[in-house]
Amino acid sequence: PFKLDVGITPVFNETLKYKNKETYLDGVKLDVDTNYLVPSINSGLVIFVGEKDGLGNTAIILGDNGVEVWYSNISNNVKLYDYVNKGTYIGDTIDNKLYLTFKQNGEILDYEEYIN
Repeated sequence: PFKLDVGITPVFNETLKYKNKETYLDGVKLDVDTNYLVPSINSGLVIFVGEKDGLGNTAIILGDNGVEVWYSNISNNVKLYDYVNKGTYIGDTIDNKLYLTFKQNGEILDYEEYIN
């Protein structure tokens, strides 16, 4: 019998890139390229996939550090309870806006601490 044991190497391993940022609702609105491929900022577990008021389609990832990152205005490539690594593709933006919110223990966190 023939057995092929090949390691899996991620094809997509990116960092967040944007042109402009401004405060929006409880987080930040980033100007990105149209249909921007959104990378996960941290490794963690997908705990929500669906619509959020004022934000549109959203995926929430609970990071290994205990921080929830809400990625909004995206078409999801992740499913509920998926585990994603930092830099993993989670979806692309609906247009040229990406909304991010950072929370821990129900408290809104300052986005400046998590993005440059």
